[in-house]
Amino acid sequence: MAGRGYGARVDLYRQLAHQQPDAYRLDLAMYLDGLGIALGLAGRRDEGLTAAREAVALSQQLAQHQADLHRRP
Repeated sequence: MAGRGYGARVDLYRQLAHQQPDAYRLDLAMYLDGLGIALGLAGRRDEGLTAAREAVALSQQLAQHQADLHRRP
């Protein structure tokens, strides 16, 4: 089953990121990206695209957060 291992990891990291966002959101984004690739390679392109878009959105949030932390007053 395509993405099965990634799907389980995404579920786990979703829970962890909900509890401790700063510690686990990056991991969640990486597993979502992997899930998107696995689903796409299995021909499940719509599902893969959904996971990839979520990974991109999460990565953009993380990048903005980092930029805000390092912005000079």
